[in-house]
Amino acid sequence: MSGKDFKIHPRKQFAYDSIPPKARLEPPVPTYNDAAKNHTPNPYLNSSLTHEKILEIRSRSTVPDANANIDYSQPKDLYPESFPHFVRGRDSVREYITSLFTSQIALYDGAMGTMIQNYSKRNKLEEEEYRGDRFTDWTCNVKGNNDMLSITQPHVIKGIYKEYLEVGGSNMIGTNTFSSTTIAMADYEMEPYAYELNYIGAKLAREACDEVTAKDPSKPRFVVGALGPTNRTGSISPSVEDPAARNVTFDELVETYFEQIVGLVDGGCDILIVETIFDTLNAKCAIYAVGEFLEFSGLDIPLFVSGTLVDQSGRTLSGQTGEAFYASIRHSKPMCVGLNCALGANHMAPFVERLAKVVECFMHVYSNAGLPNAMGGYDDTPDTMAEQNEVFFKSGWLNMVGGCCGSTPPHIKRIREVASQYSPRVLPDETRPKMWLSGLEDLVVEDVHNHLGMPFLNVGERCNISGSIRFKKLMMKGDFQTAMDIAKKQVDDGAHVIDINVDDGMLDGLAAMQKFVKIAVTEPEVAKVPFMLDASKFDIVVAGMKWCQGKSIVNSISLKVGEDLFKAHAKLLKKHGAAVVVMAFDEDGQAATASEKVRICKRSYDILVNEVNFPPEDIVFDPNVLTIGTGMEEHANYGVDFINATKTIREQCPYAKISGGISNLSFGFRGVMKIRESIHSVFLHHAILESGMDVGIVNAHEMIHLDDLEPDMKVLCENLVFNKTEDATDDMLERTKYERACIDARKKNLPLPKKPRVKQVNRPRKQFAYDSLPPKARLEPPVPTYNDAAKNHTPNPYLNSSLIVNAHEMLSLDEVDPEVRLAAQNLVFNKTEDATDVMLELTKKEKAAMEARKNGGAAVEVKKTSWRDLEVKARLEHALVNGISQYVDQDVEEARHSVDKHLEVIEGPLMDGMNVVGDLFGSGKMFLPQVIKSARVMKKAVKYLLPFMEEEKIQTMIELGIDPSTVTEDDDSQYAGKVLMATVKGDVHDIGKNIVAVVLGCNNYKVYDIGVMVTCEKILEKAKEYDVDVIGLSGLITPSLDEMVDVAKEMSKQGFKTPLLIGGATTSKMHTAVKIAPNYFTLDHPAIHVLDASRSVTVVSSLLGLNKEEYVTDIMEEYDEMREDYYAGLEDRYFLTFDQAKEQKFTIDYDADPPAPTPSKVGITVIDDVSLETILPYIDWNPFFQTWELRGRYPNRGYPKIFDDEAVGSEAKKLHNDAVEMMHQIIAEKSMNIKGVVGLFPANTSDDGEDVIIYETEDDRGKENEKGKFCMLRQQAEKESNDPYLSQADFIAPKGHKDHMGMFAVSCFGCSALVDKYEDEGDDYSKIMAQALADRFVEAFAEYLHRVIRTDLWGYAPDEKLDEADLLKIKYEGIRPAPGYPSQPDHTEKIAMWEMIKCKELAGIELSESLSMMPAASVSALVFAHPKSQYFAVGQVGKDQVDDYAKRKDMEIPKMERWLSPILNYERD
Repeated sequence: MSGKDFKIHPRKQFAYDSIPPKARLEPPVPTYNDAAKNHTPNPYLNSSLTHEKILEIRSRSTVPDANANIDYSQPKDLYPESFPHFVRGRDSVREYITSLFTSQIALYDGAMGTMIQNYSKRNKLEEEEYRGDRFTDWTCNVKGNNDMLSITQPHVIKGIYKEYLEVGGSNMIGTNTFSSTTIAMADYEMEPYAYELNYIGAKLAREACDEVTAKDPSKPRFVVGALGPTNRTGSISPSVEDPAARNVTFDELVETYFEQIVGLVDGGCDILIVETIFDTLNAKCAIYAVGEFLEFSGLDIPLFVSGTLVDQSGRTLSGQTGEAFYASIRHSKPMCVGLNCALGANHMAPFVERLAKVVECFMHVYSNAGLPNAMGGYDDTPDTMAEQNEVFFKSGWLNMVGGCCGSTPPHIKRIREVASQYSPRVLPDETRPKMWLSGLEDLVVEDVHNHLGMPFLNVGERCNISGSIRFKKLMMKGDFQTAMDIAKKQVDDGAHVIDINVDDGMLDGLAAMQKFVKIAVTEPEVAKVPFMLDASKFDIVVAGMKWCQGKSIVNSISLKVGEDLFKAHAKLLKKHGAAVVVMAFDEDGQAATASEKVRICKRSYDILVNEVNFPPEDIVFDPNVLTIGTGMEEHANYGVDFINATKTIREQCPYAKISGGISNLSFGFRGVMKIRESIHSVFLHHAILESGMDVGIVNAHEMIHLDDLEPDMKVLCENLVFNKTEDATDDMLERTKYERACIDARKKNLPLPKKPRVKQVNRPRKQFAYDSLPPKARLEPPVPTYNDAAKNHTPNPYLNSSLIVNAHEMLSLDEVDPEVRLAAQNLVFNKTEDATDVMLELTKKEKAAMEARKNGGAAVEVKKTSWRDLEVKARLEHALVNGISQYVDQDVEEARHSVDKHLEVIEGPLMDGMNVVGDLFGSGKMFLPQVIKSARVMKKAVKYLLPFMEEEKIQTMIELGIDPSTVTEDDDSQYAGKVLMATVKGDVHDIGKNIVAVVLGCNNYKVYDIGVMVTCEKILEKAKEYDVDVIGLSGLITPSLDEMVDVAKEMSKQGFKTPLLIGGATTSKMHTAVKIAPNYFTLDHPAIHVLDASRSVTVVSSLLGLNKEEYVTDIMEEYDEMREDYYAGLEDRYFLTFDQAKEQKFTIDYDADPPAPTPSKVGITVIDDVSLETILPYIDWNPFFQTWELRGRYPNRGYPKIFDDEAVGSEAKKLHNDAVEMMHQIIAEKSMNIKGVVGLFPANTSDDGEDVIIYETEDDRGKENEKGKFCMLRQQAEKESNDPYLSQADFIAPKGHKDHMGMFAVSCFGCSALVDKYEDEGDDYSKIMAQALADRFVEAFAEYLHRVIRTDLWGYAPDEKLDEADLLKIKYEGIRPAPGYPSQPDHTEKIAMWEMIKCKELAGIELSESLSMMPAASVSALVFAHPKSQYFAVGQVGKDQVDDYAKRKDMEIPKMERWLSPILNYERD
């Protein structure tokens, strides 16, 4: 594929392309039946709906009244006939909504859940009320099943409906049926009640709407039947290990939605809404069910669709953009589309704007009342929410507005008042229809140009068994993950769509297609493009289509199966919203000639468009690209026939596309890709630009632009493709032999053979008007045109002395000064943007030189400008800002001679430069690595000055009669403030603290860094000694949190008035507010959490500035609110008792799903022979960039995409290069090394199932001779689902089974010595880099070692073939949780591990007093092998579990509580 930038060619235009836009009077109308098109009113006589599927659902109804009413027609004369009145059965809902939405911004309702919660605060609404009289003996808890209240507490639900109608003024209300599907109701064992829940939920809304409408018939109210997303997703795997796993199918979702729709319609709803869609595949299932119902019933029920973008990336949970979401569901012709939930209105604005630009129907929004607060509540008042929604109204984006989570009738009322001041969104004009596909991102085919500048959709062929031998082999082996790499490369190489074909007689095509698609949709780099699902069997493409959330192309259908089946296939694809490839086949066979291609395609088109109502823009004809160059005369014109047929088909079949399998064309020349791609280049150039071909299955990487063909090759290809000569095939075969010989010669390093000559075909020249001018008599010979003299016959004056020749001033190119030559070339050929400026600068200098020569002076040297030419102050500033230390000594030397006192160099140019650095860092224009480099320059400059300053200081004291030995060495009066930094007792991690210290130092703060594992006593002692202005505490492990609390308490006890800063990975603003601040926070001395280094300067400067009181007051109020929310949350949150949690534990049937086999090597293994080179492929660079506070923005998050980020990419690349350079230096010098120890032992759970017993050998297991045990913690916080309450003990089999458990500890040694070296050199950048790399080394070692355990030492996954990227995504079997982390948040369990595998004795890894591992770059883990083991977070635990846990560990309860303090759900004494 050429790297050139090619000209963008215009698309071939046809008559229908120039039809002008026209005003749209209503949204696009669905074509499930004729009712919508004809605006046929819904008769609301549901008892007349007798389709067998509808009757079957009603037959299972649990509604107590067997004769419950399902008809809702009204007398035709009930209300006046004209808008705004409405009568059911007389008027069309579609017409009414169109009139309403085009005359005002209509009002939807607000949150049902919020209103139920508000009701429960004023009234009793507990388990008993949820059950009501009807479900008193229900077998499981049902509190929280809000939909159930429609049955058990109908007055509550109807009251909420009426409040939205009467107080809020809603035009329409959504039913309380968000979770009323059999799938969602399974959580409460209420699947059989799905129909009734929907029926009653809609019936109550119907009654409320009718009662309110009767009071004011000029404002009719409508019931919107709500279909929620369910609690399962079709596009997302529930298993980290298996991307192809799903917990629900397309057909299951369609079935549950169809039942819901029947209940909603029988309950009297007017409109259906598919809402809160975070997975578009679920929405497509609901839409499919709606289509089925409308087809069976013949009714016109308008459909609304509402998506949910889960965060500021503007994407759904399943990864689609808003535009892709709409493209995926627009086939259903929804009457209104919009967004709801997840975000507040102000956060939604950019995404609503983007959607409003493309949506062809009405638009709505119902946002949350802001983002959830710390307690899960919503803080936006009605005024705030209305104000934030106003941008939608002002911009003309909406036709309907409402509220979601946190909104109430007063919110809706205030929104209504604001919306009433604005006009609704105007429907966009109806324009030329276009094919609009989608993967994770949308793609309009008519707007596409490929990498060669052609208006052509590249469909990648390499995921097609017949298009790639490698792909076929992978499919046969079942290696789907490696096959994904082929798909990714197709996208990288320029494929707009991926063709997926797994047709092979030896392969289960149905299973292979489904598995490939299910995995592919989870790979963002693949799924971002649409798919072409390609199979010879129709059921295979349908199966694949059911796993695609985007809009795909199906390849293919044709008339060869007969008209009836052809139409049935097309109707099914239309319901799924797929585009379709139609082959030029009919009952008589394949079309070969141009006329046959046109005839079959036109017939197919007429059937599809006129009888099936298939969108013409979604039809892609494949008129059969057939092989040329076979030597058979009847094949010679196939290329011409295709190109001619393409143009005619495009003319006769408006908006349809033309595609073809391009590789077929050159099949006779297989084996020589240069020949094949050259033929393709000529063929496509003419087919695309002259005839309008716009789609093709190609290998984009191998496509060649016509301009890149060798001239003789181009002639050969044109002769062959256009059948210009009888010898075209023979000539190409001769060239093919030559190219194959060249390939062989290159392989053998032999001279290339002689190229055969191309026989030129003489063709007439293109004639123009001037070519036919008649000849005329010549009166004189042709006249030269060097000047006008000859033309004018001017006499020669023969005054030769007047001739001045300037030839001596001409220069050859070699004589031109290189700098001037480069500037001239840049100027003449417009190579650089600053070419003119550079030449002007050189011109000025040359003029100055000429002037000097005129005046008898010396020539002026023409010299490049450089920052080194600047004044010394500016040079120092430049060096600091750019981190250049090369010249700092000589610049400081020069600067010190220009001042009276050496200190003035620091206080002047150096601090001025650092102030610039601070300003740039604070404003986000410099990043942390740059700041650290600046600090390195600053330290080097100061180090150079120190001897001179010391000498100057001594001399001054002697002159003043002062004995220098009596003066304190540390004079820190020149600093902006003094800060003491320490990592608290028991914690050895200091990389974050070091970074903060450097950043503060860059901003003229004196930092006293007193190290790691510093006791409380030493911290306070040094704070007094240095008389600091601020104390900063750092920590990484959870025990450090308690140590920080102790320091705060002691500071308060000793009467300190110094502000306290808290930071580190394990700390949080909430912990600081709840646990630390109450012990030490006043306006004089606050305790403040600092998130990262970039915030530290702001915090410290605010604490030491003039506005300290205002700043601290704001934080105090924020922390007070956070404490109130936290304690309120503890009251609201429910925890199971420990006994209840144990009863609902995670259970594995170890007979059906046995433990992993016995390890290859039981016992302890020391790992000390692994080199750093070995683990390099396992390095995860993402945490490295987080350490340096470099974060790319979507879509450039993570490594290596961060290098493409506009803001931080350049600096991230430099940083990575520096890291790689140091890494190789470390490896070469062996300044770091890695070592670890592994233990694999027989294991079973204890009798109560809560602990894991470890045995030395199998014999010890039989004798119950325990080596030790690991005590585990279990989840207790109540779950909204029926998920079990997990403990790590659940993943080990009980006695009677031969199970095992592993453990390991690894460290990177040598970092401390390297850090000391760089610290002595004042090189903070290299110091922090070394620490960051040590962390990466040990994490990579842990990843490598876990793989060795899986494949060798334990060997339970000997055939594992995962690459390093998959390892980092945790696609392997088993887990390796670390003690002290979420799955087992008790650091004291490390003690048991250290004793069992002798970490200190065998690997030199020690534990601190607070159980922090030493060296700091260390990792430890337990290893579980069972495939059902999983990562989880224990969360908060109750007093009953802590008491039991302490007893099992034989530890005093107060001591146990101290270690578990961060996860206690109660306050310890």
